[in-house]
Amino acid sequence: LGYHIRVGTNHQANAASEFEGKFIGNLNNGRYPVQVTQDNFGYNLIGNPYPSTIDANQFLISNHNVNSIYFWTQEAPLTTNGYANNNYSSYTILGGVKAASGGVTPTNMISKGQGFFVKVNYSSDVIFSNALRIPSQNVVMHRNQDQSNAKKLWLDLFEEQTPKNQILIGYTDFSTNEFDHQIDGEMFKMYDGSKLYSFIENSSDNYIIQGRAIQTLNEDVIKLGFEAKNDG
Repeated sequence: LGYHIRVGTNHQANAASEFEGKFIGNLNNGRYPVQVTQDNFGYNLIGNPYPSTIDANQFLISNHNVNSIYFWTQEAPLTTNGYANNNYSSYTILGGVKAASGGVTPTNMISKGQGFFVKVNYSSDVIFSNALRIPSQNVVMHRNQDQSNAKKLWLDLFEEQTPKNQILIGYTDFSTNEFDHQIDGEMFKMYDGSKLYSFIENSSDNYIIQGRAIQTLNEDVIKLGFEAKNDG
């Protein structure tokens, strides 16, 4: 998938040090289309093109070809065996899940210039517009401002003391027990570590976010899946 932005090859790699990044050009305003493709499982790296916060829920509603949003968080450092846990936090209209326990749960606030992945169902354009922008919201990335009335349950997977991933099950009056577009979010397929996920009837995918009908809250049964990367 490449990278969105990176430091120069002459930047010191063995110790933390400051890097001054310069963004040069005119600020974006108005309609801003971005081409996306269904290649690579439908994942596309894009970003908020505006110098202001945008609403992730309105972004999803305005772009029916997008099913879910994923943020890279760097919760776990890179090792010789890859990343120790899931560095991608996930978001749908139902809500968000952390990249790993101890991380920050994403909400509908996408900060100015924030990059993120979208999973699309078909190749087309995603459209940004001023209608998505939230005036005077200089928020920190993923600030927790979720005010949903849904009944939600988060489950965390640990390997001893090491967090691996988190899943969300939520009961609302706008979701069903089958697949709901932009409510149910798949596990990010680029993560190959130990993982916990849920199943949805009539779907072969693994879900990290799943909406359920609130009428079934007291008697519901949800099938979960688990994969261990290492023996033991």
